[in-house]
Amino acid sequence: MILVEASAPHWVEVANRLEGKGARTVYWTAWKHSRDAVWGAFPNTVFHDTIHAKRGLDAQGREPAGTRFDAACEKAWREDAQVVYDQMNRFDHSRDMSLVERSTLFYRMLVFWRRIVAEHAPDLVVFPAPPHVVYDYVLLCLCRNLGVPTLMFEEATIYPPYCLAMRDFREGSPGLAASARRTNAPSEESLAIARRLRGAYREAKPAREVVAHAARDEALKEGLAGLVNRKNTVEIEESRGRDLEIVNQSSLYKEQGQTLRDSFKGEFAGTRYYKQLIREWKVTRRLNEQYDSLASRDLEGPAVYVPLAGQPERTSNPQADLYANQLLMVNALAHAVPPGWSVWVKEHPNQFHPQFAVNMCRSEEYYLALASIPGVRIVPIDSDPFETIDKATMIATTGGTSALEAVARGKPALLFGDAWYRDCPGVHRIRSAGELAGWMARHGEHLVLDPAAFESYVESIRAGCFRGLGDYPPDGYPMDAEENHANLARVVENALAGRELLEGIGS
Repeated sequence: MILVEASAPHWVEVANRLEGKGARTVYWTAWKHSRDAVWGAFPNTVFHDTIHAKRGLDAQGREPAGTRFDAACEKAWREDAQVVYDQMNRFDHSRDMSLVERSTLFYRMLVFWRRIVAEHAPDLVVFPAPPHVVYDYVLLCLCRNLGVPTLMFEEATIYPPYCLAMRDFREGSPGLAASARRTNAPSEESLAIARRLRGAYREAKPAREVVAHAARDEALKEGLAGLVNRKNTVEIEESRGRDLEIVNQSSLYKEQGQTLRDSFKGEFAGTRYYKQLIREWKVTRRLNEQYDSLASRDLEGPAVYVPLAGQPERTSNPQADLYANQLLMVNALAHAVPPGWSVWVKEHPNQFHPQFAVNMCRSEEYYLALASIPGVRIVPIDSDPFETIDKATMIATTGGTSALEAVARGKPALLFGDAWYRDCPGVHRIRSAGELAGWMARHGEHLVLDPAAFESYVESIRAGCFRGLGDYPPDGYPMDAEENHANLARVVENALAGRELLEGIGS
């Protein structure tokens, strides 16, 4: 078995349980802070620091040895290169990572991970979350092409602590899909979820958003002065393990003017990193001002509301495939809606905040391109999401929870991606511009949603998922550690044995 991006501490306990039942972990990728725990429990397991993996280096941080560029590699290159290049935006806030560097990095990752799969011949590759940090997605593509079984988990964001188990995000969760096909009498807990989504937005934020917004607000209080103070602190206290601390903040942030492979060497782990962060914070602030200048508060008439997903994160990339470039989705909508309709587009608030600046992948050209599409109105960043949903005719998204919020409030949702909730009544999966045009011609503004159907779907989450979480839990997440260990181990056992993933697990 290979564990990929398994940095959450609970995976050591899960792997221990599996080892006791004969399932050996031969290769493990995670953040460096997990290394001692992994080697303490599994001294013969290869540990690969995720920063090395993201930079295209081997487990020792060296130039990797590869294997032949075979049919599996070729298929990944033909079918997935654009998705991989888009994912590399997460490294490249300064916009100077060339296509040559991106394609070379993709090549190195392909031939390296092809060798790892050949050497270890895993019976299963496990991802605690849908792969989305480049190297793990490359590994997933190879597993698909080679027929190597995979397993991944995804949080049911509106209903903590429930989690989906699936073999591939393209296929979705068989447990949730089967549960959604039934009529489920909602429990009081499920009705409470539905009521919250029908209430005020401040009460309905998912747990992860609450934590993220608290961090954002703290960063805003500090502002530019806070960043400068952090820089000075690092200069003075050079012995505080600054490399690990900084790369964890940035999730691997390419130094301007350097290749990704040469970034995070020498002083960039300290003062130059902070100087670059301050420069990019200023760029983000200017983009926010530009966005505000394009926004309109005149939002009337029939419309499709498009709350953009934050990028480059997994809500939109790679699970949205082609529509990871959300410009394509907005353009298709603008040309498919009936005459007299408009398309309201709102940026994800996190794109403009210092705490998340290293994940910002838009540009001045992006917003100008949005505004130039006929019928598009830019929605002010401070507008209430639920009030905008209520004014719109329907919403469209590549995978955000806004689709569930819309359906709960009686508005249909168009889904341009492989989101976990694809089977929810009122959510309509769109795979192409032609399919969108046909759907709009058939339905337009005439859909009426049944509130009871949504409540039944919320209950199906309880019946078709397990209690726990594959990835890191946010602060205050209502998860029982022992139950999570047992459930994760059971799902992995089932996957290895070819059984139904949730067999033997109670909700």
